[in-house]
Amino acid sequence: MPSTQLFWGEATHQVMKMLLERNNHLVTQADRSTGSTPLHLAATWRGPMGLLLKAGPAAAYMPDNNGSFPIHLAAFEGDKNSVSALLEESGPYCAKLRDGEGRTFLHVAAEEERSIRVIKLACGWQGKSFASSVMNMQDKDGNTALHLAVLAGNIGAVCNLVSIPQVKLDVRNNKRKTPLEIAFMTDPRQRIRILLKGAHMSTGVSARIAFSGIERREIIKSALEEINRSQNIATETQIIGLVSVLITTVTFAAAFAVPGGYRADDNHKGGTPTLSGHYSFDSFVIANTLAFICSVLSILFLMYAGVGPNVKDRMWPLLMSVNFLASSARSLAAAFAFGVYSILAPVEQTKAMYSSMTMVLPLVLVELFLFIVAVQMFYSDGKAVMARMFASQASWWRLAHAGLTLLM
Repeated sequence: MPSTQLFWGEATHQVMKMLLERNNHLVTQADRSTGSTPLHLAATWRGPMGLLLKAGPAAAYMPDNNGSFPIHLAAFEGDKNSVSALLEESGPYCAKLRDGEGRTFLHVAAEEERSIRVIKLACGWQGKSFASSVMNMQDKDGNTALHLAVLAGNIGAVCNLVSIPQVKLDVRNNKRKTPLEIAFMTDPRQRIRILLKGAHMSTGVSARIAFSGIERREIIKSALEEINRSQNIATETQIIGLVSVLITTVTFAAAFAVPGGYRADDNHKGGTPTLSGHYSFDSFVIANTLAFICSVLSILFLMYAGVGPNVKDRMWPLLMSVNFLASSARSLAAAFAFGVYSILAPVEQTKAMYSSMTMVLPLVLVELFLFIVAVQMFYSDGKAVMARMFASQASWWRLAHAGLTLLM
């Protein structure tokens, strides 16, 4: 078999159609070295899956030497069309096929971010094209697709799986771990942790129940991780403090070294800024003042974050400090833009506008990008929890409880 990718054009499609009309048994012929059938190769290279399945639907149930079926390879590649064709042409039992590691196509797709469309397809077809029990099938390690999605940090797969009420949240693998426990033991899974916690609350299952089987060594591991987080906070406070003090110094100096300088002493308004009364100068003063206030507040919150009694009590002032520091940086950028405009506008208004826009436009684009990312993140997570709640006919007090959980 060739190892290079094929390009399936119309001519190739016609040739294959002619061959299969005369010798349809070729679909079930496997390569001697790998055990791959033409259907395996079509799943890997996104070939004419429908044409091959019509010629020999039994090939969908033939594994290669690694125990993988065509549907596993299609799921790994994220080929929604091939998976759809296999489920439609081969029947519902194709969804239950397991590879050499006991995984279904859903397990394979859950570990790959590029296979999110396959996860969406499975969530929409479960209970219709194949049994809902497939969503909770376990591999040889006892992991469901949700377990593997959490382990891989695939937030898109987690959102889609959690939105389906038939997906069980309390299934334990061979290590006696639920998906929520895995999310808590893996530090970078903060967003997944919040999402699963909200889903547990939405169905009336206490999140604390999920930790009844955590062994002593995991508690020790959690304590060590808390110590590491405390050390990380100490390092972060030093960096944030350095930037905050720098901005405070710059804004304090800019308040007395104003653009345009001061009027001479022989003037009846001697000692006052020459540009006072101009809108651009007044905007500079306001933006500089806001930058100074926010940087000072950032330092004050940072002081408490550095000496708090425990990690939890130190986190919220650290976050407040970061937010005030970001606001201070924005205000400082605005002060710079208004200052440049106030100096150049009397002589070169066009150049002043271009200079100000050059400073402001990148800042606006960054803020817009961060806003879109935040909206998409909270919308997708909240949508998954809400879908699960309404589908399972949850009561209104559970709805409020889950909403508060997601915000905390």
